[in-house]
Amino acid sequence: MAKGDGKRNGFDAHQSDVQANRTIWLKCLGASGVRDLQAGSQMLEIAMIVHTMSMLECTKLLTMNRLGHLACAKDGQPYVVPLHYAYADNHLYAFSMPGKKIEWMRSNPLVSVQVLERGQGREWRSVVVDGHYEELPDRIGDECGRDYAWSLLSKHSDWWEPGALKPATLSVLDHSPHVFFRISAESMSGREAKD
Repeated sequence: MAKGDGKRNGFDAHQSDVQANRTIWLKCLGASGVRDLQAGSQMLEIAMIVHTMSMLECTKLLTMNRLGHLACAKDGQPYVVPLHYAYADNHLYAFSMPGKKIEWMRSNPLVSVQVLERGQGREWRSVVVDGHYEELPDRIGDECGRDYAWSLLSKHSDWWEPGALKPATLSVLDHSPHVFFRISAESMSGREAKD
């Protein structure tokens, strides 16, 4: 059957995709690379297929996980750090002590967060969120946002440790106000790989 006729069953579609990926890889490898992949007369099969995730699948992955990687930038220099978060209402909520990431996000609120989920074998799912950093200050009139962040984060045990533990002396930390913030999910995209 032709690839685009819509009459293939799932197995035939998968086999066709596998063959297409195998052909692409073999062309990229060249003759010497193909010889390196051969084991006797059998060729190593390349069977990983990467799919685009739907917005619903992206949202579910963000909701089910707690750890991502935050990317921020200042003066043209990128900086990436782990981020413990809670996802709700199209925002990632988080907590931190003052430090480099807070300083940089205050300077440039455009950030990205990547959340990765490993599956069995070579399978994985990944979502990237692009958005804006927004602090939830501890002042009269702003309690609602801060309280909401606290209520989401506190559903997880030891939620405060990743943001509160810093390689600094206790006297410095005792005088540093903690920072609650959120990142708006202005756009997101996801990919998943399956064997």
